[in-house]
Amino acid sequence: MIIAGTTLIATEFLPGDDYFNKVERAYENLWKATTHRQYTEIMRERPWLYIAPATGILFVTGWQLPPRQWARAFLLYLTFGLGFVGGHVFW
Repeated sequence: MIIAGTTLIATEFLPGDDYFNKVERAYENLWKATTHRQYTEIMRERPWLYIAPATGILFVTGWQLPPRQWARAFLLYLTFGLGFVGGHVFW
């Protein structure tokens, strides 16, 4: 919800006809200001930039969480969330 609110506020002041054009413009401004290349291209060239941290996050989280049902649910939610992000990163 915080990410959605931040995105809405950040894109409100960008030029564009609709919300999706504004989000596209925000992403373009972000990669032009940082790497000068789209992040998808970088991730496709070096997939370990995503895979290694995601695996580390899952391993440490699974190791540190207690063996309770809520912790397992959280770990499952985290796994699917990282998969969702990974699917968008590599698309």
